[in-house]
Amino acid sequence: MYRIALCENNDDDKKWIKTLLDRISTEQNIPYLLSEYSSAEIFLNHMQPFLYDIAIFDVEMNKISGIEAAKRLRDMDKNVKIIFTTVHAENVFSSFYAEPLHFFIKPVKYEAFQEVFMKAIESIKRTQNNVFAFSFNNVIYSVPVSEIIYFESNKRVITIITARERFNVYGKLNNFENQKQLSYFIRCSHSYLVNPEYIKTISNNSVVLANGESLPISRGKVKIIKEQFMQYISELLP
Repeated sequence: MYRIALCENNDDDKKWIKTLLDRISTEQNIPYLLSEYSSAEIFLNHMQPFLYDIAIFDVEMNKISGIEAAKRLRDMDKNVKIIFTTVHAENVFSSFYAEPLHFFIKPVKYEAFQEVFMKAIESIKRTQNNVFAFSFNNVIYSVPVSEIIYFESNKRVITIITARERFNVYGKLNNFENQKQLSYFIRCSHSYLVNPEYIKTISNNSVVLANGESLPISRGKVKIIKEQFMQYISELLP
């Protein structure tokens, strides 16, 4: 299921984009979940990182432009695929900061839209092994593994600490540790599973991270943790 945000204040254009998405979904057997926003302000009030795979913005909106909304989304989420639509071709130059996948001049043609949309889907598929997906409060998130600093377990609640946000999810740390995408993470104690990319130093009783946090090491695990970290470092070397 691909998660798509559509930020469009023109009802006719919104209906047309939904028609294009439905046609692609039927012809290519691509399921999707669409979240609709009638203004950039409403979108920004609901915006969270890692919530969407694809975001489609109309450039011309009332107070805040689609380009500005997309820029703010890009600052939070480096992986989301951004698509713009506009009636003014000159707007393309001010959109570069948001790193869009494509920029369509209205009216959007089906063949061109399908080609770009399928490129987005293929790009998402290639990176799926590098993301960690989870659900909390009926919302599905997909977080790049490289963004995760560590997992913290407190009873049945797992806190996922990323470079930008913190998320909570119910589960057991053992189940997270056994997932393929997280196979190189280091379990430094009963409560912490750490991304070695963010480890700065390892002492006899703690792991110090690049963000300055210090996490405790379980008694008797120092040797194996250091070995795991050195193994991770050696695999990075050419």
